Amino acid sequence: DGLTALIVISIMWFIIVLVSLTYICLYEDRIVRAIKNSFLLIVKKPFYSLVLIWINILVVYFSISNIVGLFTALYVFTFGGISALAGLNAWLTKHILSITK
Repeated sequence: DGLTALIVISIMWFIIVLVSLTYICLYEDRIVRAIKNSFLLIVKKPFYSLVLIWINILVVYFSISNIVGLFTALYVFTFGGISALAGLNAWLTKHILSITK
């Protein structure tokens, strides 16, 4: 049960970091309301939300899983991988927030 709680808390943390901060930048709103609205947006766009969360979890897991993954991640992210990941995150977040426009 502790692992389940950790997974739920981690997913909520990714949601707050990835979507809520972008929402706060776009709309001047209180933080509590922005987080609540972010959760509502994520519920309305579950596919994009899950893809966004899993991509970022896999990148972190691959980077810290072993020494080979760490050095591969350093090499890949040094030569354009981080900008590709940021672009993909921005594109997915744009689709999640497209409901508000």
